[in-house]
Amino acid sequence: MALADDIRREGVIEGGESGRYACRDCGAPLERDYDRCPECSGTRIVPIEEVIAPDFTD
Repeated sequence: MALADDIRREGVIEGGESGRYACRDCGAPLERDYDRCPECSGTRIVPIEEVIAPDFTD
């Protein structure tokens, strides 16, 4: 998945993925912990590590 690789690459450039979140419903990456996802209005916002495993590869 290109999206997973892009997110992981951004984390390395920014000095880590701490403080990054994602919507568990649609997978949209988010910069902060919203109450609702701006993409799908889902309420399951979690740390990005729970959505994308660090050892994931294509």
